Amino acid sequence: MKAILDFCRPDAWKPGAGRLCLVLALTAGAGCGKSDNTPPPVVSQPPPAATSVAAAPTTTPPADRMQPSPPSASPKPGLTELQVLNRALVGWEMKNHRHPQTFEEFAGTTDVKIPPPPPGQKYAFGQRGFIVLVSSTQ
Repeated sequence: MKAILDFCRPDAWKPGAGRLCLVLALTAGAGCGKSDNTPPPVVSQPPPAATSVAAAPTTTPPADRMQPSPPSASPKPGLTELQVLNRALVGWEMKNHRHPQTFEEFAGTTDVKIPPPPPGQKYAFGQRGFIVLVSSTQ
């Protein structure tokens, strides 16, 4: 018990102990900073039911009738045709464990429907290995 009381006396402190105590006190007092004022979770309620009309149940076709559509290079919101083609190229490279020698090799073996290039241009691989549009005279 005497050792604890000796530590509390300023003349028993070692150099820098005051700073250490101050840092520890501030750290303990600050806590993690998490606020207790968290908003309650939002619970969405279903829309009120219509009058007495019963909704017709939707039926889905059996799994054997559902045909997956092949991926296409149609523009998706926010993606250009080249971005979609380059994503398909990366998938092709992962599947085949190599980079295609020519764009024609990629186009002939991919499942993606490749749209025709703009007039006067053609698809090719750029210096970094991605699909780019180049002049058809090159």
